[in-house]
Amino acid sequence: MRKMLLGTLLAAVLGTPALAQPFAFETGTIQLAGPRQPPNGDIFFNIEGFQNGAFASYGTARWDLTATRAAFDTAFGAGNWTVSSVTLTMTQSLAFFSTDGLVSVYWSADDTTNAKDPNSPLAYPLFDPNGILPPDLPVVQADPLVTYTFTQVATGHKDSYNLFTAGDTGERFSLANDILNDNTVTLVYNEGDGFVAATYGGSAFGDPNGRPELEIVAIMAGANNPPVANAGVDQTIEDTDQDQVVAVTLDGSGSTDVDGVIVNYKWTEGLTVLANGPNATPTVNLGLGQHTITLEVTDDDFDTDTDEVLITINPGGTAPIADAGAAQEVSDADDNGSEVVTLDGSASHDTDGGTLVRVEWFERGTLLGSGLVLATPLSVGMHTIELEIEDNAGHVSRDWTFVKVLPANIIGRHNFDGASALSFVQDPNGVFTSPADGFGVFSRATSPSVPFALLDDTLEHDPNALECTPSGFFELDTAGVIKCAQQDSWFGVADLANPNNLDGLGSVEMTFDITGASNLEVSVDLGAYGNFEAQDPNDPNFIYDGQVWTASIDGGPAQTLFTSSIDTGTQYFYTFASGRQRFEFDPMQINGTTIDNELQTFTAPVSGTGSTLTIRVDYIQDGGNEVMIFDDVIVRSAAAGCGPGCGDAQGDADLDDDCDVDLTDLALLLSDFNCTSGCVGDTDGDGDTDLTDLARVLSFFDATCP
Repeated sequence: MRKMLLGTLLAAVLGTPALAQPFAFETGTIQLAGPRQPPNGDIFFNIEGFQNGAFASYGTARWDLTATRAAFDTAFGAGNWTVSSVTLTMTQSLAFFSTDGLVSVYWSADDTTNAKDPNSPLAYPLFDPNGILPPDLPVVQADPLVTYTFTQVATGHKDSYNLFTAGDTGERFSLANDILNDNTVTLVYNEGDGFVAATYGGSAFGDPNGRPELEIVAIMAGANNPPVANAGVDQTIEDTDQDQVVAVTLDGSGSTDVDGVIVNYKWTEGLTVLANGPNATPTVNLGLGQHTITLEVTDDDFDTDTDEVLITINPGGTAPIADAGAAQEVSDADDNGSEVVTLDGSASHDTDGGTLVRVEWFERGTLLGSGLVLATPLSVGMHTIELEIEDNAGHVSRDWTFVKVLPANIIGRHNFDGASALSFVQDPNGVFTSPADGFGVFSRATSPSVPFALLDDTLEHDPNALECTPSGFFELDTAGVIKCAQQDSWFGVADLANPNNLDGLGSVEMTFDITGASNLEVSVDLGAYGNFEAQDPNDPNFIYDGQVWTASIDGGPAQTLFTSSIDTGTQYFYTFASGRQRFEFDPMQINGTTIDNELQTFTAPVSGTGSTLTIRVDYIQDGGNEVMIFDDVIVRSAAAGCGPGCGDAQGDADLDDDCDVDLTDLALLLSDFNCTSGCVGDTDGDGDTDLTDLARVLSFFDATCP
């Protein structure tokens, strides 16, 4: 059941205007024995399950209703009003810290931190005078006002929950009666499962709009109470006969009218009326997919109320197995900037005898092509390729593969899987107490433990062979870069500011032999995830998030290769391996390009010649769920390039960079014709290969520019 209107507070009386201030939250406090001690406890508080550490699993909030009750007395006459509804609104804080899970809210009858009622006392009070609550202690014999699923959205997002509606009984009625007779209301929050970490703004939260709010709607005693719509619980139904349509019974029987009867139930989806009449439980036909359906009820006084329900219709049968094939490494032998790669998903199959009706390959959401086997040009660098398949029943499955197109003329490489620099030194050594902290080389295939924030465990490649090691398959994972299918080694940075490394600083140095080489170029694969902190110029001790890559030849001056910055205030959507998206504010950029949870290759030139090239990266990180990753550092001797006659349009037409425009360039363009992403033949830089590009090659045909 989903209420459509929450947070609008009205004193709904005949001819009486809405109150200017019908609620109070100024004195809401977090108790001293709560999960966060002051001063932070006044700013934010967590409800944490025992899987998340040593914090206590509960907190309380208290409101002074003196002004609210006086306002109601003024509007309706002393004692001449009753409570129609109570809504609790809380604002998510420190969203990066949060984890989805269940939370229960109880009412404290005597305004202590014991959640109890004279008619249903707790066998085990939540309040412990020593501030210690056994993490697995069950809450029994007290009914919560509400139990809800906390879902992390973003810092500043408001969550609203109904605690009372006219006609409710039990604890909810006791809460409303308490508001009628007492100037103080106390609520107790408690974990509903071991994995939840719900973090909210507290009474001293910087933004007054982010503090806990208790919203009370009052009406004149004896006035008509509007009906309360209840569209039923969300439903997920399988299309067992696989005919793409399912008959669904909608259930509005939970709708109530405390002082009359409901005379009509109207069900709509968008502008379409599905059912309309006195029947509370009509049956309607729905197709595959999600359906948000609105119920409007009307009582015998013509008052109305609405509620929503989500109905999800899933295809019957079992999902197919997508297999994008093994990771590949190919070389750009002709040094033209790209190579044609064959993607092989032929091991994909339907598990229940059906057929595959769609097989598509994507890179960063852009369609590369279709078919179980696809030959496609890929530019030099790292490519994360997604295979998405669909069977005839509508089931969709995904898998990922990884292709590295190596540049020509490599003279040095360090990739943690065999190719090594002359030397590799890191500081600190990365031996940290907590398994959640990391600074070093990791691999799903060989590391006994990897900090979980580095890993994207949302997609299991094969249900019969668990690939998400070492952390295991976790569909609701909320952070990570390295997918289950990535089995190579890489360097990861997670929670660098920790008890073993208080300043949050770290560095890595590599050296390469460059004797006799010129026109040096360095490339590295980078990834990141998180809500990053920018440097504070007014606070030199502030631990922010950043990385700077430099190069020097034979101990000479450092040349900056790559510098990070934080795109403060920007909301960035990270896509997980399962296809689920999650947004975070303040992503990290490298030289103006956002880095995310798919590794990208960055390239920069190095000036000068010599014997030894030293590449260094300096990190600073404040911890939390922000992570940074690098892999495959390559040093190469780039082509010297053509003369000035090959600049501008003619240079763009010289697709193979051999200082002329000839049949080879024309063949490259024609093989790439109609390409829409990563196009080799894109001479005009508009992102595709089309007739304009062909015209440009033809206009410079046979031209040379030595």
